[in-house]
Amino acid sequence: MYRNRTVDNGFIDNRVIQEVQRIVYEGGLPARIMFNDQNEARPPQPEDVKEISEIYIRDDGWSLGASYLYAQNVRKLWEDAWVVHLRKQTWGWQVNSLRPKEKYHD
Repeated sequence: MYRNRTVDNGFIDNRVIQEVQRIVYEGGLPARIMFNDQNEARPPQPEDVKEISEIYIRDDGWSLGASYLYAQNVRKLWEDAWVVHLRKQTWGWQVNSLRPKEKYHD
């Protein structure tokens, strides 16, 4: 079971950085993908690559991807725990931080 592990000192957990690198630079897949509007997820298969348009990464490094149709469902699941959002573009993955700016400053 997931337990929120938000780091209050403003640093991002190394597992998050490693997951971003694995997906963006190594062409990896998320840990799981949501495949219907009932919020059911499963491990991704190689054929899912074309369908995954967005990936969210939690503050503990766990990732969940989805097609455009289910991306908002994913966002709502652990809304306070997502720290990185990846959106597929024609040129690769656009990486967005979801942490509030005040988390980075003292």
